[in-house]
Amino acid sequence: MKKLKLLFLTIGLFISFTFTSCNLISNNDSDTIQNSDENVVEIVSNSLNTDVDFFTLTNTIETETILANVRIEASFYASTRGRYNLLGSSIGSGVIIKSEVVRNKLYYYALTNNHVIYNNYSYANYIVEDVYENEYQGTLIYSLNTYDLALIRFEAQEELYVIDLADSDIISGYVASIGEANAKSNTLTYGYVSGYEAFTPNEDEINLSNVTFNVITHTSYIEPGSSGGALLNMDLKLVGINFASKIDEDGNWEYSYAIPVSKINEFLDICYEKTGFSQI
Repeated sequence: MKKLKLLFLTIGLFISFTFTSCNLISNNDSDTIQNSDENVVEIVSNSLNTDVDFFTLTNTIETETILANVRIEASFYASTRGRYNLLGSSIGSGVIIKSEVVRNKLYYYALTNNHVIYNNYSYANYIVEDVYENEYQGTLIYSLNTYDLALIRFEAQEELYVIDLADSDIISGYVASIGEANAKSNTLTYGYVSGYEAFTPNEDEINLSNVTFNVITHTSYIEPGSSGGALLNMDLKLVGINFASKIDEDGNWEYSYAIPVSKINEFLDICYEKTGFSQI
């Protein structure tokens, strides 16, 4: 019998570094096409419905939707004798859900996971990197381990993209994941929703992620670094936030978990109550 293991998809670091590669990838058993930017894009052919035009869909994601994807690097410090010492950092993904102009300054709000940004030290610093590899100082607005969600605000000079939330939870169908899988910028994978499953958090990690409700299970492949990344339906609306994978006792990926949009909306309602943040 295979033992259940959960992989929270954040890359933990003890030395700061930056990746600059840019890839769009997907599952195995696939056909390969070449896009206009000379990146190799793999489209799953054996398990995906040919009624969906994945070539056009991929082009839309690559030229528009991917502009909502951001990388989030959190650095954690402890205070010792009046000095802050870097103890570690993590890299995860985020997805932009709102923009606003305040006093002629452009601000964006991105969802990510609580376990990407969680800090139990004296100080944390958040750097948000957009699709163009521009870096911005991020400000944590609110986070909750019981939803494993967090909201970050940053000021940007580039015009990015805002993803709309789906009106209801996805029940079935094909999905796409975008994020920073394995710290490779702007990755894309396709899969399908296999159902919903009660999620049991790891007892020693409940400060990071204490999700106890039913979450989306899907076959869109994700890796460490994908935490906080968008799960999209075929209308390219946000149906979930990827946060964990099920892996077997040999460390092999089995399937992926995502926070459903109904729980995202609950979290945003709490954000409004606590901070005044509004999606409108």
